[in-house]
Amino acid sequence: MCSPPPDGVTLAVSLAHEFAHIRLGGLMHLLPITIERAEDNCLYAPWRDDPRPLGGLIQGVYAFVSIAAFWRKHRHSVAGAERRLADFEYAFTRAQAGEGLAITRSAAGLTERGAEFLAILAEEVGSWLDDSPDDSLGGEPVRLARLVASGHRIGWRLRHCRPSEEDVATVVSAWEQREQGERRDPGPLRIGYSITLPDPEMRHWSQGRLGLARRRLQAPQRSRDALNEPWGTTLTDADLELFAGDCEPAAKGFVQQITAVTQADAMANAWAGLGLALGSDPADPAGVALCQRPELVQAVYRRVVEKGENHVSPLELARWIGSAVTG
Repeated sequence: MCSPPPDGVTLAVSLAHEFAHIRLGGLMHLLPITIERAEDNCLYAPWRDDPRPLGGLIQGVYAFVSIAAFWRKHRHSVAGAERRLADFEYAFTRAQAGEGLAITRSAAGLTERGAEFLAILAEEVGSWLDDSPDDSLGGEPVRLARLVASGHRIGWRLRHCRPSEEDVATVVSAWEQREQGERRDPGPLRIGYSITLPDPEMRHWSQGRLGLARRRLQAPQRSRDALNEPWGTTLTDADLELFAGDCEPAAKGFVQQITAVTQADAMANAWAGLGLALGSDPADPAGVALCQRPELVQAVYRRVVEKGENHVSPLELARWIGSAVTG
C-alpha cells in the first residue's frame, strides 16, 4: 500500500524505507532486542519532531541506514542538480543514522542481541566514512546537510527539553549579579541535566529548513520563493541569509526576531537559527551554548525578560552562559 509517488526515486526511497521495517520486524519477532522501559520513551530521533521510545528509535535507525545506503549508490547515477541533491540526501541521512545509532547504543533497555545488532550496523555506517576520494562528499551539499541536522537537534531540545527550575534560578541570579557589578567571574556554574517531555500531539515543525536546503540545491535562483511555499511558512529572511552562508547578517536577523516574537514555535525557530549562525565558530561560547543547551539559554532569557530586563541582548546572554556554565 503506497500513495502515488511524484517520481521513481521517491518510490525507491519509500521501498527501501518500508522494506527495512519489514525485515527488522521479522528479526524482532524472532529475537527480542529491547527491554522496554518507561524512562526510554523520550529519546531523540533525528528524523522525528517528537520524542520516541527505544524500540521505535531502533526501527527508525534501521530504516535510515537503508535509505542512506540507497542514496550512497544512487548519487553516482545522476549529474548536475540531481547529483547535488543526492549528495545532500546521502550526507543528511548518513548523519541521521549515525546519530541515531549513538543514542540507541548508549540507551538503557537493550538486550545482548540488541547491542550486537546495533554494533554491526554502526560498523557498516562507519565504513562509509572511508569512501575513496572519488566518493567523498564536500562543498554545499554537506554544509547544508549539517545545517539542517544541527537545526533539527537544537529545535527539538528547545521544544522538548526543560532545565530544572533550580538551575534556571541559579543562572538568572548569577546574571543579575554580573549586571549589577557584584560578580564579574560567575563560573563555573554547574548545571544538571534537562528532562525530556513527551509530545502527545506529535507536532510537526521542521520541514521549512529541510525544504530550503533542497531548494538551494535544485534551483538556488528560486530560494526566496520558499517563503511562499506551504512548507516554508516558518522561514524568514534570516534563514535565507543563513543558508546562503551569510552568517553575520543572519545572526542579527535572528536576534531581532527573538526580541520581537511571542509565539512559542517562532521563538524556538529564532533561537535555533541564531545557534546555527554562530555554531560555525567553535570558539564562540554563544554558539556552543545554543548548540548544546539551547533550552537553558531560552529559559534564562525568558525569566530575565519577565523580571523586567527588556533591554537584555540575547546574543550577550547566550555568550555569557556559554562561558559561565558547565554540565
